[in-house]
Amino acid sequence: MGWAGGMDKRITDFMTRLRQTSDFDQALTVATQGLENLGASTVVWWFGDPDNNNIWSTCPPSWFPYYFDQGYWLYDPLVRHCQSGVRPLVYGTEPAFTGQLHPRARQAFHETTEFGMHSGIQVPVRLGSGVASGGVNVGSHYSAPDLVRKFGEERLPVTHIMALLAHDHLAGLLGGTRVETEATLSPRQKEVLLWLAKGLNIEQIAERLGLTRITADIHIAKAREKLNAATREQALAIALRRGLITP
Repeated sequence: MGWAGGMDKRITDFMTRLRQTSDFDQALTVATQGLENLGASTVVWWFGDPDNNNIWSTCPPSWFPYYFDQGYWLYDPLVRHCQSGVRPLVYGTEPAFTGQLHPRARQAFHETTEFGMHSGIQVPVRLGSGVASGGVNVGSHYSAPDLVRKFGEERLPVTHIMALLAHDHLAGLLGGTRVETEATLSPRQKEVLLWLAKGLNIEQIAERLGLTRITADIHIAKAREKLNAATREQALAIALRRGLITP
């Protein structure tokens, strides 16, 4: 995932700070500052359905009431991505990205540039059952091409894991947006997740443990199922937050 040789210190430090928080507002501040330290100029946290107003952001306070009043969310491709996608989406406000969008969506993207949001990374959060449970938007004042160059392969996976870690922690403090079940991972499932945490890909993990690629994938799939996670990155974030593995 981009930090072979050990889990990125930014993630472990971030996780430590999150664990020291016990109320939502305090955790929200720590989580938002963590993503801002990676280069975010705006951060949006969304929990549950997009129309339930469980949204916290560093955008101007008037933005989201206006956004919903204008009905922009009905046409917003970032909302649709959180409802159907599982991987981070890098987007921009340039015509190359917005040219094929509904006019209402183009207008919304144009208006976000007025407060410096020119591009970003949309991280969807889904349950293992496929149900959308929210998302995190890491906005930037860079153009989309500049964002890709600055984040690249090194910072994007760190941003992804930190966003998932924080969303899971915040959802638990918020209440009502996540059903947390007891999960017992097998020693092999923990081992595979630990190597994933250290930046190895599935092929490297399989080789390190003397497994086939298929067997390593099965261990990841079982861990995802037990943790009700839609992706391996989400399974890793949940296992880290719950202390099921320690990198």
